[in-house]
Amino acid sequence: KFGVSRIHNTKNIINLPHGKGTIHNKVSGYYSSKIPGTNMRVRDYVQTLPYSQQRQFGINALRKLGYTGPIP
Repeated sequence: KFGVSRIHNTKNIINLPHGKGTIHNKVSGYYSSKIPGTNMRVRDYVQTLPYSQQRQFGINALRKLGYTGPIP
C-alpha cells in the first residue's frame, strides 16, 4: 500500500525488546485490542489511515505505553 522502502527503513524502525512485560508486548496487545463500543481491533482501524497518521498513531501508542527512547 505504501511501498516497501517507506515502511522498511531506518527512519521507521525502532528496535524493541520482546517478551512478557516489554513495550513490544504492550504495543502488540494494544493493537490487538478492540476499540471500545465497536467490534473493530485497533490494528484494523489503523490500517484505514494514511501513512503519516499511521506513523503518528504508532508513535503516540509507544509513548502512551511507556517508551521513552528516541523516535527516528
